[in-house]
Amino acid sequence: MMGVLNHLSTLLLLSLLPPALSHVVEKFSDVPQCQNFFLDGTTPNLPGILVGGIVQDQNRYKLICQLFNNIYRFATLYDTTNRIPVFSAYTFTGPPTDCRPKHQPWMIEPQLNGENNSPEMQKDSKEIEYQKQAGDNDYKNSIPIKGVNRGHLFPCSHAHDLDTQKSTFTLTNIVPQVVSFNGGSWERMERNVSKKLMTDCINNNGNVEAYVVTGAVPSSNNTLNNRVNIPDLMWTAYCCYNNNLKQWVAQAHWGENQKEDNKTLPSKTLAELYNKLNPNYPGVQVFPEQCPISLYPTTTSTPTTTTTPTTTTTPTTTATTPTTTTTPTTTTTPTTTTTTPTTATTPTTTSTPTTTTTPTTTTTTPTTTTTPTTTTTPTTTPTTNPTTTPNPTTTPNPTTTPNPWKNYLEMILSTLRNLYNSMRNSSGRFFG
Repeated sequence: MMGVLNHLSTLLLLSLLPPALSHVVEKFSDVPQCQNFFLDGTTPNLPGILVGGIVQDQNRYKLICQLFNNIYRFATLYDTTNRIPVFSAYTFTGPPTDCRPKHQPWMIEPQLNGENNSPEMQKDSKEIEYQKQAGDNDYKNSIPIKGVNRGHLFPCSHAHDLDTQKSTFTLTNIVPQVVSFNGGSWERMERNVSKKLMTDCINNNGNVEAYVVTGAVPSSNNTLNNRVNIPDLMWTAYCCYNNNLKQWVAQAHWGENQKEDNKTLPSKTLAELYNKLNPNYPGVQVFPEQCPISLYPTTTSTPTTTTTPTTTTTPTTTATTPTTTTTPTTTTTPTTTTTTPTTATTPTTTSTPTTTTTPTTTTTTPTTTTTPTTTTTPTTTPTTNPTTTPNPTTTPNPTTTPNPWKNYLEMILSTLRNLYNSMRNSSGRFFG
């Protein structure tokens, strides 16, 4: 009976112990210390890979609570097929207190090799080719062969203390990164982000605190030693509470993993990052809802949202609507009226071009001059109206423009009078 009680008490004690041995876990929430690397304990959603904190393909993707010297340092989602991490998540609490560790050996995750009794990362054995992860041998001669070297996701320069710095040198936190990119724009971005986190991520307690997730998008067929995937894209994002602004702020960066020369990685919003990652992870979400997807972490950057008043382009559309008022380019119809005077072939009808009704149309054309775009129509009106320019002197001629039949009648009557008078003079008796 005592043996049974002792056995039960042992099981009870084991159940009360923290899951420190659960280094490779089914869910990050299985280890409370590991869950703290995510804002509100909320892990990223990468549809097809990790949804609601649950891995979709348990055989391929592994969740690692990175343990070094009995303390959890950061969290990693690892792809055992491509042998690179999908992302690493960590909290930024300030710049390193120590210099970059020298001669730090590269480490591996023993539990990925089935060593369940080894919860801590261990020094890599260069004599073994690991089936589920990359080894240091994979990077041997990587620079002359592929032009890549070991690129951190959780950078050593973002680790606050020496042991955490050392913990970043596990190959489960490393991807093959093009040398000029790793030591160029990506390194400068990491340095600039560190400075920004120091100023923008001060919590209510006056401490620096930011949540950071850095990931890599694998290539389709570019590999190192036919084993380790060389990613096409690297990305990073952070979210923190800004005590000065009294609000949560977020920012993102990404860069193509390729050769470069003095390139800069601009700051982006989470929305822009999601659009970039959507082809690979449709519906991706890195942080929970309180992290704004379209707000930069400084008030000076918010004017970028005020640039949306590029709706000042709409005035240009309103300016086009006056061009619709220019459709009174029915001023072409006066040109048709000018043709009607040409039908009056008689010289007397030269006065008829005094269709001075056209001056009334010319007075309307100045109204079209209100639209600067119709300045072309004034050029046409002078060409048609030069003949009418003398007409202001002949404006009294509307009296001379009665019906021309009266002129014919007067001619006929004067002819008859002349004929009558001549006949009367020659034959006075007959008409006497």
